[in-house]
Amino acid sequence: MLFVYVVMPEENKRPDFLIEAYKTRIQFFSDHANRTWTRFNILLTVELAVCGLYSNTLVDKGVSTRAVWLLPVFGIIVSLVWYVLGAQDRNAYLGYRDQVGLVEALVTKEVGATDLPPFNPFGTKEYNLLAWRFNLISLSRLLSLLPLLFVVGWMVATLIIALRK
Repeated sequence: MLFVYVVMPEENKRPDFLIEAYKTRIQFFSDHANRTWTRFNILLTVELAVCGLYSNTLVDKGVSTRAVWLLPVFGIIVSLVWYVLGAQDRNAYLGYRDQVGLVEALVTKEVGATDLPPFNPFGTKEYNLLAWRFNLISLSRLLSLLPLLFVVGWMVATLIIALRK
């Protein structure tokens, strides 16, 4: 087996390194986003299953009050765990996005592509019924906002049980 060792000129090492760093950061960002949304879907499914069980126990008159109390408590625990994971995922998401932007700026400067428009992760600026953005409920904020709404819902459910006595 013959190996050829090619020595790159010094001026090519930095741009190549920056491009590889950019690709690596994009891959980390993409992989993290995939894990985040998988976790989000699993926890949403668990929450909805607990909601279904709770609704079913409210309809069923033969269930003890102790059993009914367990479901909202379990729902609160799952929601709080989901919230913590979502808040940490959003924090990492924002960090990855910042890192990608910084390295992209270095790459475009280094390779002389200053005429390249900057990457816009928020898409088009078209606003209508089917295309809009409201920062308070952006997708990455839903990671921790939705679990907080479930916590409030479970607390209301607990209040309903307390008032039924």
